[in-house]
Amino acid sequence: MNMTRYGFWGTAFVTSVVLFPYFVHGDIVITEIFYHPESECEPEEFVEIFNTGDDTVDLTGWAFTEGVVYRFPDGTRISSGEHLVICRDLQGFEARFGALPGLLGSFARKLNNDGEDIILTDADGEIVDRVDYDDIFPWPVKADGLGGSLELVNPFADNEGPQYWRPSEFSSTEWLHFSEQGQFSGSILAIRVEGSGECLLDDLYLRPAGGGESLVRDGGFENALTNAWSIAADTAERTEDDAHSGRSCVRLQPGDDVLVSQNLTSALTEGETYEISFWYKPSSSDARIVVQIQSEGVNQVTFTSGRDIGRTGLDGGHEQLSPDSFEVWGCGNDIWHQSDAFYFLYAAMEGDASIEATVEWIGTVPDPWSKAGVMIRDSLQPGSAHSMMILSLNYGTRLQFRPFSGMDSQDYPGPALRGKARFRLTRTGEEFSGEVDQGNGFEPFFNGLQFPMTSPVYVGLCVTSHADRDRGLARARFTQVALSGGSGSGQRFTTPELPSGGPTPGRQNSQYRRQTELPPFVKSVSHLPETPDSTDKVTVSAQIQDSNAILSVDLDYQVVPPGGYIRITDPEYQTNWTRIPMRDDGVLPDRRAGD
Repeated sequence: MNMTRYGFWGTAFVTSVVLFPYFVHGDIVITEIFYHPESECEPEEFVEIFNTGDDTVDLTGWAFTEGVVYRFPDGTRISSGEHLVICRDLQGFEARFGALPGLLGSFARKLNNDGEDIILTDADGEIVDRVDYDDIFPWPVKADGLGGSLELVNPFADNEGPQYWRPSEFSSTEWLHFSEQGQFSGSILAIRVEGSGECLLDDLYLRPAGGGESLVRDGGFENALTNAWSIAADTAERTEDDAHSGRSCVRLQPGDDVLVSQNLTSALTEGETYEISFWYKPSSSDARIVVQIQSEGVNQVTFTSGRDIGRTGLDGGHEQLSPDSFEVWGCGNDIWHQSDAFYFLYAAMEGDASIEATVEWIGTVPDPWSKAGVMIRDSLQPGSAHSMMILSLNYGTRLQFRPFSGMDSQDYPGPALRGKARFRLTRTGEEFSGEVDQGNGFEPFFNGLQFPMTSPVYVGLCVTSHADRDRGLARARFTQVALSGGSGSGQRFTTPELPSGGPTPGRQNSQYRRQTELPPFVKSVSHLPETPDSTDKVTVSAQIQDSNAILSVDLDYQVVPPGGYIRITDPEYQTNWTRIPMRDDGVLPDRRAGD
Protein backbone atom coordinates (compact mmCIF):
# COMPACT_ATOMS: atom_id res chain seq x y z
CA MET A 1 0.00 0.00 0.00
CA ASN A 2 1.76 3.14 -1.18
CA MET A 3 0.59 5.84 1.19
CA THR A 4 3.05 8.75 1.15
CA ARG A 5 5.63 10.47 -1.01
CA TYR A 6 8.34 12.65 0.52
CA GLY A 7 11.23 14.65 -0.86
CA PHE A 8 14.35 15.48 1.17
CA TRP A 9 17.14 17.99 0.75
CA GLY A 10 20.59 16.55 0.37
CA THR A 11 21.35 12.93 1.13
CA ALA A 12 18.77 11.59 3.58
CA PHE A 13 18.31 8.08 4.86
CA VAL A 14 14.88 6.86 5.91
CA THR A 15 15.51 4.35 8.67
CA SER A 16 12.26 3.74 10.51
CA VAL A 17 8.60 4.66 10.75
CA VAL A 18 5.91 4.53 13.39
CA LEU A 19 2.35 3.38 12.63
CA PHE A 20 -0.32 4.53 15.08
CA PRO A 21 -3.54 2.61 15.71
CA TYR A 22 -6.96 3.12 14.21
CA PHE A 23 -9.27 5.40 16.18
CA VAL A 24 -11.55 3.65 18.69
CA HIS A 25 -14.53 5.40 20.29
CA GLY A 26 -17.33 4.39 22.66
CA ASP A 27 -20.64 2.88 21.69
CA ILE A 28 -22.62 6.15 21.62
CA VAL A 29 -21.50 8.31 18.72
CA ILE A 30 -22.41 11.70 17.27
CA THR A 31 -23.37 10.89 13.67
CA GLU A 32 -25.08 13.98 12.24
CA ILE A 33 -24.95 17.74 12.91
CA PHE A 34 -27.24 20.27 11.22
CA TYR A 35 -25.65 23.50 12.36
CA HIS A 36 -26.49 26.02 9.63
CA PRO A 37 -29.91 25.76 7.88
CA GLU A 38 -30.49 27.66 4.65
CA SER A 39 -32.69 30.20 6.41
CA GLU A 40 -31.39 31.95 9.50
CA CYS A 41 -35.02 32.33 10.58
CA GLU A 42 -35.78 28.58 10.63
CA PRO A 43 -34.90 26.88 13.95
CA GLU A 44 -34.23 23.46 12.36
CA GLU A 45 -30.81 22.72 13.90
CA PHE A 46 -30.26 19.29 15.43
CA VAL A 47 -27.65 16.83 16.69
CA GLU A 48 -28.05 13.08 16.20
CA ILE A 49 -26.46 10.23 18.18
CA PHE A 50 -26.33 6.51 17.39
CA ASN A 51 -25.70 3.37 19.44
CA THR A 52 -23.05 1.25 17.73
CA GLY A 53 -22.93 -1.30 20.54
CA ASP A 54 -24.82 -4.53 21.07
CA ASP A 55 -26.58 -3.48 24.29
CA THR A 56 -29.17 -0.89 25.29
CA VAL A 57 -27.58 2.07 27.10
CA ASP A 58 -29.26 4.01 29.93
CA LEU A 59 -28.64 7.72 29.29
CA THR A 60 -29.80 8.90 32.71
CA GLY A 61 -27.39 11.64 33.81
CA TRP A 62 -25.83 11.95 30.35
CA ALA A 63 -25.57 15.42 28.84
CA PHE A 64 -24.26 17.58 26.04
CA THR A 65 -22.08 20.09 27.87
CA GLU A 66 -20.34 22.03 25.10
CA GLY A 67 -21.65 23.40 21.81
CA VAL A 68 -25.20 22.79 22.94
CA VAL A 69 -26.52 22.25 26.45
CA TYR A 70 -28.92 19.37 26.99
CA ARG A 71 -29.45 16.87 29.82
CA PHE A 72 -31.10 13.59 28.87
CA PRO A 73 -34.29 12.90 30.84
CA ASP A 74 -34.01 10.24 33.53
CA GLY A 75 -34.85 6.82 32.15
CA THR A 76 -33.89 7.66 28.56
CA ARG A 77 -32.52 4.56 26.83
CA ILE A 78 -30.96 4.06 23.43
CA SER A 79 -31.14 0.57 21.94
CA SER A 80 -28.52 -1.06 19.78
CA GLY A 81 -28.68 0.42 16.28
CA GLU A 82 -31.03 3.22 17.35
CA HIS A 83 -30.81 6.95 16.54
CA LEU A 84 -31.82 9.70 18.97
CA VAL A 85 -32.13 13.36 18.01
CA ILE A 86 -32.12 16.60 19.98
CA CYS A 87 -33.01 19.86 18.28
CA ARG A 88 -32.97 23.60 18.80
CA ASP A 89 -36.75 24.02 18.57
CA LEU A 90 -39.31 21.20 18.54
CA GLN A 91 -41.95 23.10 16.58
CA GLY A 92 -39.53 24.27 13.91
CA PHE A 93 -37.94 20.84 13.63
CA GLU A 94 -41.25 18.99 13.28
CA ALA A 95 -42.51 21.47 10.70
CA ARG A 96 -39.71 20.33 8.41
CA PHE A 97 -38.85 16.78 9.40
CA GLY A 98 -42.02 15.55 11.12
CA ALA A 99 -42.43 13.99 14.56
CA LEU A 100 -39.67 11.37 14.62
CA PRO A 101 -39.82 8.42 17.03
CA GLY A 102 -36.32 9.21 18.35
CA LEU A 103 -36.85 12.96 18.82
CA LEU A 104 -36.22 13.83 22.48
CA GLY A 105 -36.46 17.58 22.98
CA SER A 106 -34.90 21.00 22.57
CA PHE A 107 -31.37 21.99 23.57
CA ALA A 108 -30.19 25.33 24.91
CA ARG A 109 -27.97 27.60 22.84
CA LYS A 110 -27.65 27.81 19.08
CA LEU A 111 -25.09 25.80 17.14
CA ASN A 112 -22.30 28.06 15.95
CA ASN A 113 -22.31 28.63 12.18
CA ASP A 114 -18.52 29.07 12.29
CA GLY A 115 -17.89 25.74 14.02
CA GLU A 116 -17.34 24.69 17.63
CA ASP A 117 -16.67 21.74 19.92
CA ILE A 118 -19.67 19.51 20.73
CA ILE A 119 -19.08 17.31 23.79
CA LEU A 120 -21.20 14.42 25.06
CA THR A 121 -20.59 13.22 28.64
CA ASP A 122 -21.87 10.26 30.64
CA ALA A 123 -23.38 10.24 34.15
CA ASP A 124 -19.89 10.49 35.70
CA GLY A 125 -19.02 13.53 33.62
CA GLU A 126 -16.57 11.57 31.49
CA ILE A 127 -16.37 12.51 27.81
CA VAL A 128 -18.05 9.84 25.69
CA ASP A 129 -17.75 11.55 22.33
CA ARG A 130 -16.76 14.92 20.92
CA VAL A 131 -16.75 16.56 17.50
CA ASP A 132 -14.91 19.84 16.93
CA TYR A 133 -16.52 20.76 13.58
CA ASP A 134 -15.66 23.72 11.37
CA ASP A 135 -17.23 25.55 8.44
CA ILE A 136 -14.09 25.73 6.29
CA PHE A 137 -12.10 23.19 4.33
CA PRO A 138 -11.22 20.38 4.96
CA TRP A 139 -14.62 20.18 6.67
CA PRO A 140 -17.47 19.90 4.13
CA VAL A 141 -18.43 23.47 3.15
CA LYS A 142 -21.77 22.38 1.65
CA ALA A 143 -23.03 21.94 5.20
CA ASP A 144 -22.51 25.66 5.87
CA GLY A 145 -25.87 27.22 4.97
CA LEU A 146 -26.23 25.44 1.61
CA GLY A 147 -28.93 22.98 2.67
CA GLY A 148 -26.85 20.08 3.91
CA SER A 149 -25.94 18.71 7.30
CA LEU A 150 -22.70 17.09 8.42
CA GLU A 151 -23.07 13.32 8.12
CA LEU A 152 -20.66 10.69 9.41
CA VAL A 153 -20.25 8.17 6.61
CA ASN A 154 -20.17 5.24 9.03
CA PRO A 155 -20.90 5.21 12.78
CA PHE A 156 -17.74 3.16 13.40
CA ALA A 157 -15.51 5.68 11.61
CA ASP A 158 -13.42 8.31 13.36
CA ASN A 159 -15.68 11.33 13.88
CA GLU A 160 -13.03 13.46 15.57
CA GLY A 161 -11.72 15.09 12.40
CA PRO A 162 -13.17 15.95 8.99
CA GLN A 163 -11.95 12.94 7.03
CA TYR A 164 -15.10 10.82 7.42
CA TRP A 165 -17.69 13.60 7.46
CA ARG A 166 -19.62 14.45 4.29
CA PRO A 167 -22.39 16.95 3.46
CA SER A 168 -25.80 15.33 3.24
CA GLU A 169 -26.56 15.08 -0.45
CA PHE A 170 -27.86 12.61 -2.94
CA SER A 171 -25.69 9.54 -3.47
CA SER A 172 -26.97 6.47 -5.25
CA THR A 173 -24.75 3.53 -4.44
CA GLU A 174 -27.45 0.88 -4.79
CA TRP A 175 -29.64 -0.24 -7.65
CA LEU A 176 -33.31 0.79 -7.26
CA HIS A 177 -36.34 -1.18 -8.41
CA PHE A 178 -39.44 0.02 -10.27
CA SER A 179 -42.52 -2.13 -10.89
CA GLU A 180 -46.10 -1.36 -11.86
CA GLN A 181 -49.12 -3.36 -13.01
CA GLY A 182 -52.06 -2.26 -15.11
CA GLN A 183 -54.11 -2.80 -18.24
CA PHE A 184 -51.65 -1.44 -20.78
CA SER A 185 -51.96 -1.44 -24.55
CA GLY A 186 -49.58 -0.83 -27.41
CA SER A 187 -46.75 -2.44 -29.33
CA ILE A 188 -43.81 -0.02 -28.98
CA LEU A 189 -41.56 0.47 -25.93
CA ALA A 190 -39.63 3.77 -25.75
CA ILE A 191 -37.22 4.94 -23.03
CA ARG A 192 -35.70 8.28 -22.15
CA VAL A 193 -34.28 10.11 -19.11
CA GLU A 194 -35.60 13.32 -17.52
CA GLY A 195 -33.63 15.55 -15.18
CA SER A 196 -29.98 16.52 -14.95
CA GLY A 197 -28.12 13.23 -14.54
CA GLU A 198 -27.54 10.01 -16.39
CA CYS A 199 -29.12 6.68 -15.39
CA LEU A 200 -28.07 3.05 -15.62
CA LEU A 201 -30.87 0.66 -16.62
CA ASP A 202 -30.95 -3.14 -16.40
CA ASP A 203 -33.21 -6.19 -16.18
CA LEU A 204 -36.22 -4.65 -17.93
CA TYR A 205 -39.21 -6.86 -18.63
CA LEU A 206 -42.87 -6.46 -19.61
CA ARG A 207 -45.04 -9.56 -19.27
CA PRO A 208 -48.53 -10.72 -18.26
CA ALA A 209 -49.12 -10.19 -14.54
CA GLY A 210 -49.69 -13.90 -14.03
CA GLY A 211 -46.23 -14.72 -15.36
CA GLY A 212 -44.84 -15.78 -18.69
CA GLU A 213 -42.20 -14.67 -21.13
CA SER A 214 -41.16 -11.03 -21.32
CA LEU A 215 -42.27 -9.21 -24.44
CA VAL A 216 -39.06 -7.15 -24.36
CA ARG A 217 -36.09 -8.48 -26.34
CA ASP A 218 -32.74 -8.29 -24.50
CA GLY A 219 -34.07 -6.39 -21.51
CA GLY A 220 -30.82 -7.30 -19.74
CA PHE A 221 -28.74 -5.49 -22.38
CA GLU A 222 -26.34 -8.43 -22.62
CA ASN A 223 -25.83 -8.09 -26.38
CA ALA A 224 -24.96 -5.26 -28.72
CA LEU A 225 -27.70 -2.63 -28.39
CA THR A 226 -28.40 -2.51 -32.09
CA ASN A 227 -29.40 -6.19 -32.09
CA ALA A 228 -32.70 -5.46 -30.33
CA TRP A 229 -32.96 -1.70 -29.82
CA SER A 230 -33.14 1.42 -31.93
CA ILE A 231 -30.66 3.97 -30.56
CA ALA A 232 -30.69 7.78 -30.73
CA ALA A 233 -27.17 9.02 -31.59
CA ASP A 234 -24.59 8.47 -28.82
CA THR A 235 -26.93 9.19 -25.90
CA ALA A 236 -27.18 5.51 -24.96
CA GLU A 237 -24.40 2.98 -24.61
CA ARG A 238 -24.00 -0.53 -23.32
CA THR A 239 -21.54 -0.73 -20.43
CA GLU A 240 -19.99 -3.48 -18.34
CA ASP A 241 -18.92 -1.10 -15.56
CA ASP A 242 -21.71 -1.75 -13.08
CA ALA A 243 -24.44 -4.17 -14.16
CA HIS A 244 -27.28 -5.09 -11.83
CA SER A 245 -27.03 -8.69 -13.05
CA GLY A 246 -25.25 -10.44 -15.86
CA ARG A 247 -22.36 -8.81 -17.68
CA SER A 248 -23.75 -5.46 -18.76
CA CYS A 249 -26.42 -2.78 -18.57
CA VAL A 250 -27.23 0.40 -20.54
CA ARG A 251 -26.15 3.95 -19.66
CA LEU A 252 -28.67 6.64 -20.68
CA GLN A 253 -28.05 10.39 -20.88
CA PRO A 254 -30.83 12.93 -20.07
CA GLY A 255 -32.71 14.72 -22.85
CA ASP A 256 -36.08 15.38 -24.44
CA ASP A 257 -35.72 12.67 -27.07
CA VAL A 258 -36.30 8.94 -26.87
CA LEU A 259 -32.96 7.20 -26.33
CA VAL A 260 -33.74 3.56 -27.03
CA SER A 261 -36.89 1.90 -28.37
CA GLN A 262 -38.08 -1.38 -29.84
CA ASN A 263 -41.15 -3.12 -31.15
CA LEU A 264 -42.43 -5.62 -28.59
CA THR A 265 -42.44 -9.28 -29.59
CA SER A 266 -46.24 -8.99 -29.76
CA ALA A 267 -48.82 -6.26 -29.21
CA LEU A 268 -50.42 -6.07 -25.76
CA THR A 269 -53.90 -7.51 -25.48
CA GLU A 270 -56.58 -4.98 -24.55
CA GLY A 271 -58.11 -5.71 -21.15
CA GLU A 272 -55.27 -7.95 -19.97
CA THR A 273 -53.16 -6.96 -16.96
CA TYR A 274 -49.41 -6.63 -17.46
CA GLU A 275 -46.45 -5.93 -15.24
CA ILE A 276 -43.52 -3.71 -16.19
CA SER A 277 -40.37 -3.99 -14.08
CA PHE A 278 -36.79 -2.76 -14.24
CA TRP A 279 -33.76 -1.85 -12.12
CA TYR A 280 -32.10 1.54 -12.37
CA LYS A 281 -29.31 3.60 -10.81
CA PRO A 282 -29.56 7.41 -11.21
CA SER A 283 -26.54 9.69 -10.85
CA SER A 284 -28.56 12.57 -9.36
CA SER A 285 -31.75 12.89 -7.31
CA ASP A 286 -33.78 14.42 -10.16
CA ALA A 287 -32.69 11.92 -12.84
CA ARG A 288 -35.73 9.82 -13.73
CA ILE A 289 -36.25 6.94 -16.14
CA VAL A 290 -39.29 7.44 -18.38
CA VAL A 291 -40.73 4.35 -20.09
CA GLN A 292 -43.60 4.70 -22.56
CA ILE A 293 -45.79 2.03 -24.14
CA GLN A 294 -47.59 3.25 -27.23
CA SER A 295 -49.13 2.19 -30.51
CA GLU A 296 -48.34 3.63 -33.87
CA GLY A 297 -50.90 6.28 -34.72
CA VAL A 298 -52.81 5.83 -31.44
CA ASN A 299 -52.78 8.56 -28.79
CA GLN A 300 -54.10 6.77 -25.74
CA VAL A 301 -53.41 8.22 -22.28
CA THR A 302 -54.25 6.71 -18.90
CA PHE A 303 -53.26 7.71 -15.38
CA THR A 304 -49.93 6.01 -14.77
CA SER A 305 -48.66 7.55 -11.53
CA GLY A 306 -49.84 8.95 -8.22
CA ARG A 307 -47.73 10.72 -5.63
CA ASP A 308 -47.63 13.32 -2.89
CA ILE A 309 -46.39 16.73 -4.00
CA GLY A 310 -44.62 18.79 -1.34
CA ARG A 311 -44.65 18.08 2.40
CA THR A 312 -48.03 16.57 3.15
CA GLY A 313 -47.65 15.23 6.69
CA LEU A 314 -49.64 12.08 5.86
CA ASP A 315 -49.31 9.84 2.81
CA GLY A 316 -51.98 10.28 0.17
CA GLY A 317 -53.16 7.61 -2.24
CA HIS A 318 -55.76 6.47 -4.71
CA GLU A 319 -57.87 3.48 -5.71
CA GLN A 320 -59.34 2.78 -9.13
CA LEU A 321 -62.98 1.83 -8.63
CA SER A 322 -63.82 1.24 -12.31
CA PRO A 323 -62.25 2.11 -15.68
CA ASP A 324 -63.36 5.76 -15.28
CA SER A 325 -63.83 6.13 -11.50
CA PHE A 326 -61.26 6.79 -8.77
CA GLU A 327 -61.16 7.45 -5.05
CA VAL A 328 -58.34 9.85 -4.13
CA TRP A 329 -57.20 10.95 -0.68
CA GLY A 330 -54.61 13.47 0.38
CA CYS A 331 -53.22 15.67 3.14
CA GLY A 332 -51.20 18.88 2.96
CA ASN A 333 -51.53 22.50 4.02
CA ASP A 334 -52.88 23.76 0.70
CA ILE A 335 -52.42 24.28 -3.04
CA TRP A 336 -51.82 27.98 -2.72
CA HIS A 337 -49.31 30.81 -2.34
CA GLN A 338 -45.88 29.85 -3.72
CA SER A 339 -45.74 26.14 -2.89
CA ASP A 340 -48.19 23.24 -2.80
CA ALA A 341 -48.82 20.15 -0.66
CA PHE A 342 -51.33 17.61 -2.01
CA TYR A 343 -51.84 14.21 -3.63
CA PHE A 344 -51.80 14.05 -7.43
CA LEU A 345 -52.99 11.20 -9.69
CA TYR A 346 -51.75 12.09 -13.15
CA ALA A 347 -50.65 11.25 -16.67
CA ALA A 348 -47.88 13.01 -18.59
CA MET A 349 -49.09 14.37 -21.94
CA GLU A 350 -47.47 16.05 -24.90
CA GLY A 351 -49.23 18.93 -26.66
CA ASP A 352 -52.87 19.92 -26.08
CA ALA A 353 -54.80 18.17 -23.32
CA SER A 354 -58.22 18.06 -21.69
CA ILE A 355 -59.53 16.41 -18.53
CA GLU A 356 -63.07 16.19 -17.19
CA ALA A 357 -64.47 14.58 -14.06
CA THR A 358 -67.31 14.67 -11.57
CA VAL A 359 -65.94 15.43 -8.08
CA GLU A 360 -67.73 14.44 -4.86
CA TRP A 361 -66.57 14.59 -1.25
CA ILE A 362 -66.51 11.39 0.85
CA GLY A 363 -66.96 11.22 4.62
CA THR A 364 -65.78 13.90 7.02
CA VAL A 365 -63.83 16.67 5.29
CA PRO A 366 -61.10 18.20 7.51
CA ASP A 367 -61.38 21.88 6.59
CA PRO A 368 -63.79 24.35 4.89
CA TRP A 369 -61.01 25.02 2.37
CA SER A 370 -60.23 21.35 1.62
CA LYS A 371 -59.92 21.10 -2.18
CA ALA A 372 -60.48 18.40 -4.79
CA GLY A 373 -60.47 18.87 -8.54
CA VAL A 374 -58.77 18.60 -11.92
CA MET A 375 -55.35 20.06 -12.67
CA ILE A 376 -52.87 20.65 -15.49
CA ARG A 377 -49.38 21.17 -14.11
CA ASP A 378 -46.03 22.17 -15.58
CA SER A 379 -43.92 19.92 -13.33
CA LEU A 380 -44.08 17.80 -10.18
CA GLN A 381 -42.24 20.35 -8.06
CA PRO A 382 -44.22 21.99 -5.19
CA GLY A 383 -43.87 25.49 -6.67
CA SER A 384 -44.80 24.54 -10.25
CA ALA A 385 -46.98 26.60 -12.55
CA HIS A 386 -50.47 25.12 -12.92
CA SER A 387 -54.13 25.68 -13.64
CA MET A 388 -56.87 23.86 -11.76
CA MET A 389 -60.61 23.79 -11.17
CA ILE A 390 -61.53 22.69 -7.67
CA LEU A 391 -64.49 22.02 -5.40
CA SER A 392 -64.00 23.32 -1.85
CA LEU A 393 -66.09 22.15 1.08
CA ASN A 394 -67.71 25.50 1.99
CA TYR A 395 -66.62 27.96 -0.71
CA GLY A 396 -68.01 26.45 -3.90
CA THR A 397 -66.06 25.94 -7.11
CA ARG A 398 -62.94 27.92 -7.93
CA LEU A 399 -60.43 28.54 -10.67
CA GLN A 400 -56.96 28.70 -9.16
CA PHE A 401 -53.69 29.08 -11.07
CA ARG A 402 -50.02 29.96 -10.73
CA PRO A 403 -48.71 31.31 -14.05
CA PHE A 404 -45.00 30.87 -13.26
CA SER A 405 -43.04 28.67 -10.87
CA GLY A 406 -42.62 30.25 -7.43
CA MET A 407 -45.22 33.00 -7.96
CA ASP A 408 -48.24 33.52 -5.72
CA SER A 409 -51.39 31.66 -6.72
CA GLN A 410 -54.48 33.46 -7.97
CA ASP A 411 -58.12 32.58 -7.33
CA TYR A 412 -61.48 33.29 -9.01
CA PRO A 413 -64.84 32.02 -7.69
CA GLY A 414 -67.16 29.92 -9.84
CA PRO A 415 -70.66 28.51 -9.33
CA ALA A 416 -71.54 28.08 -5.65
CA LEU A 417 -71.94 24.30 -5.74
CA ARG A 418 -71.75 22.22 -2.56
CA GLY A 419 -70.63 18.62 -2.19
CA LYS A 420 -70.47 17.73 -5.89
CA ALA A 421 -69.39 19.33 -9.18
CA ARG A 422 -68.37 18.35 -12.72
CA PHE A 423 -65.45 20.12 -14.43
CA ARG A 424 -63.72 20.19 -17.79
CA LEU A 425 -60.26 21.80 -17.98
CA THR A 426 -58.60 22.24 -21.38
CA ARG A 427 -55.17 23.40 -22.54
CA THR A 428 -54.79 24.46 -26.17
CA GLY A 429 -51.33 25.74 -26.95
CA GLU A 430 -50.62 28.17 -24.11
CA GLU A 431 -54.29 28.98 -23.48
CA PHE A 432 -56.45 27.45 -20.75
CA SER A 433 -60.25 27.29 -20.59
CA GLY A 434 -62.69 25.75 -18.13
CA GLU A 435 -66.30 24.59 -18.08
CA VAL A 436 -68.68 23.54 -15.30
CA ASP A 437 -71.69 21.22 -15.64
CA GLN A 438 -74.46 22.18 -13.17
CA GLY A 439 -76.86 19.53 -14.49
CA ASN A 440 -77.68 20.95 -17.91
CA GLY A 441 -74.44 20.25 -19.74
CA PHE A 442 -71.14 22.08 -19.72
CA GLU A 443 -71.21 25.87 -19.63
CA PRO A 444 -68.18 28.20 -19.91
CA PHE A 445 -66.54 29.15 -16.63
CA PHE A 446 -63.42 30.92 -17.95
CA ASN A 447 -61.27 31.23 -21.08
CA GLY A 448 -58.38 33.26 -22.41
CA LEU A 449 -56.03 32.41 -19.52
CA GLN A 450 -52.55 32.18 -21.06
CA PHE A 451 -49.13 31.17 -19.74
CA PRO A 452 -46.45 28.78 -21.05
CA MET A 453 -45.63 25.26 -19.93
CA THR A 454 -42.89 22.91 -21.02
CA SER A 455 -43.65 19.52 -22.51
CA PRO A 456 -44.79 17.13 -21.21
CA VAL A 457 -47.45 18.57 -18.92
CA TYR A 458 -48.98 16.62 -16.05
CA VAL A 459 -52.75 16.21 -16.19
CA GLY A 460 -54.80 14.66 -13.40
CA LEU A 461 -56.84 14.66 -10.22
CA CYS A 462 -55.77 16.51 -7.06
CA VAL A 463 -56.79 16.48 -3.37
CA THR A 464 -55.48 18.56 -0.46
CA SER A 465 -56.87 18.59 3.08
CA HIS A 466 -55.86 22.22 3.77
CA ALA A 467 -55.05 20.94 7.27
CA ASP A 468 -52.22 19.50 9.33
CA ARG A 469 -51.78 15.78 9.89
CA ASP A 470 -53.70 15.84 13.18
CA ARG A 471 -56.95 16.55 11.34
CA GLY A 472 -56.45 13.68 8.92
CA LEU A 473 -56.96 13.14 5.20
CA ALA A 474 -59.49 14.59 2.77
CA ARG A 475 -61.19 12.03 0.49
CA ALA A 476 -62.98 12.58 -2.81
CA ARG A 477 -64.59 10.35 -5.44
CA PHE A 478 -63.97 11.15 -9.10
CA THR A 479 -66.41 9.57 -11.61
CA GLN A 480 -66.90 9.74 -15.36
CA VAL A 481 -63.27 10.72 -15.71
CA ALA A 482 -62.19 11.41 -19.29
CA LEU A 483 -58.74 12.30 -20.53
CA SER A 484 -58.16 13.36 -24.11
CA GLY A 485 -55.68 15.12 -26.36
CA GLY A 486 -51.95 14.71 -26.26
CA SER A 487 -49.77 13.29 -28.97
CA GLY A 488 -47.57 10.25 -28.88
CA SER A 489 -47.42 9.99 -25.11
CA GLY A 490 -48.98 6.57 -24.59
CA GLN A 491 -48.85 4.96 -21.16
CA ARG A 492 -46.00 6.63 -19.36
CA PHE A 493 -44.11 5.29 -16.34
CA THR A 494 -41.72 7.55 -14.48
CA THR A 495 -39.45 6.58 -11.62
CA PRO A 496 -40.06 8.77 -8.56
CA GLU A 497 -37.89 11.72 -7.63
CA LEU A 498 -35.46 10.80 -4.92
CA PRO A 499 -34.60 12.79 -1.80
CA SER A 500 -32.42 15.69 -2.86
CA GLY A 501 -30.01 15.07 -0.04
CA GLY A 502 -31.14 17.29 2.79
CA PRO A 503 -30.51 16.29 6.40
CA THR A 504 -31.54 12.80 7.49
CA PRO A 505 -32.34 12.98 11.22
CA GLY A 506 -33.29 9.72 12.89
CA ARG A 507 -32.35 7.45 10.00
CA GLN A 508 -29.37 6.14 8.05
CA ASN A 509 -27.30 8.96 6.64
CA SER A 510 -27.51 9.65 2.91
CA GLN A 511 -23.70 9.42 2.73
CA TYR A 512 -23.53 6.06 4.51
CA ARG A 513 -20.72 3.76 3.41
CA ARG A 514 -20.01 0.23 4.60
CA GLN A 515 -16.86 -0.13 6.68
CA THR A 516 -15.23 -2.13 3.92
CA GLU A 517 -15.76 0.84 1.58
CA LEU A 518 -14.00 3.40 3.77
CA PRO A 519 -10.57 4.34 2.39
CA PRO A 520 -7.51 4.45 4.63
CA PHE A 521 -6.79 7.90 5.97
CA VAL A 522 -3.34 9.35 6.60
CA LYS A 523 -4.08 11.51 9.60
CA SER A 524 -0.60 12.91 10.05
CA VAL A 525 2.93 12.56 8.70
CA SER A 526 6.00 13.98 10.44
CA HIS A 527 9.77 13.57 10.29
CA LEU A 528 12.69 14.10 12.65
CA PRO A 529 14.90 15.98 12.59
CA GLU A 530 12.74 18.67 11.04
CA THR A 531 15.66 20.25 9.16
CA PRO A 532 18.08 17.39 8.44
CA ASP A 533 21.50 17.89 6.90
CA SER A 534 23.12 15.53 4.42
CA THR A 535 24.45 13.18 7.11
CA ASP A 536 21.34 12.87 9.32
CA LYS A 537 19.17 9.82 9.45
CA VAL A 538 15.51 10.74 9.12
CA THR A 539 12.65 9.02 10.93
CA VAL A 540 9.25 9.39 9.30
CA SER A 541 6.18 8.75 11.46
CA ALA A 542 2.68 8.32 10.04
CA GLN A 543 -0.65 8.07 11.85
CA ILE A 544 -2.90 6.04 9.56
CA GLN A 545 -6.47 4.97 10.18
CA ASP A 546 -8.48 2.25 8.51
CA SER A 547 -11.55 0.33 9.59
CA ASN A 548 -9.99 -2.75 8.02
CA ALA A 549 -6.69 -4.36 8.96
CA ILE A 550 -3.65 -2.45 7.68
CA LEU A 551 -1.45 -5.16 6.19
CA SER A 552 1.38 -2.98 4.94
CA VAL A 553 2.34 0.61 4.26
CA ASP A 554 5.07 1.77 1.91
CA LEU A 555 6.89 5.07 1.83
CA ASP A 556 8.21 6.60 -1.39
CA TYR A 557 10.99 9.16 -1.06
CA GLN A 558 13.09 11.16 -3.47
CA VAL A 559 16.51 12.78 -2.90
CA VAL A 560 16.69 16.41 -4.05
CA PRO A 561 20.12 18.13 -4.28
CA PRO A 562 20.67 21.26 -2.17
CA GLY A 563 19.09 24.28 -3.88
CA GLY A 564 16.95 22.05 -6.04
CA TYR A 565 13.14 22.15 -6.35
CA ILE A 566 10.79 19.79 -8.15
CA ARG A 567 7.27 20.82 -9.00
CA ILE A 568 4.53 18.24 -9.16
CA THR A 569 4.16 19.06 -12.85
CA ASP A 570 7.88 18.55 -13.63
CA PRO A 571 8.94 15.37 -15.46
CA GLU A 572 11.37 14.62 -12.62
CA TYR A 573 8.44 14.15 -10.26
CA GLN A 574 7.49 10.98 -12.13
CA THR A 575 10.91 9.33 -11.72
CA ASN A 576 13.71 8.65 -9.23
CA TRP A 577 11.52 7.53 -6.35
CA THR A 578 12.76 4.95 -3.87
CA ARG A 579 10.19 2.77 -2.10
CA ILE A 580 10.76 1.23 1.33
CA PRO A 581 8.31 -0.57 3.63
CA MET A 582 7.19 1.17 6.80
CA ARG A 583 7.92 -0.80 9.95
CA ASP A 584 5.52 -1.84 12.69
CA ASP A 585 7.71 -4.40 14.47
CA GLY A 586 8.34 -2.70 17.81
CA VAL A 587 12.05 -2.22 17.14
CA LEU A 588 13.05 1.35 17.87
CA PRO A 589 12.24 3.89 16.73
CA ASP A 590 8.93 2.00 16.23
CA ARG A 591 7.26 2.15 19.63
CA ARG A 592 4.91 -0.83 19.58
CA ALA A 593 4.55 -3.86 17.35
CA GLY A 594 1.26 -4.61 15.66
CA ASP A 595 -0.44 -1.34 16.52
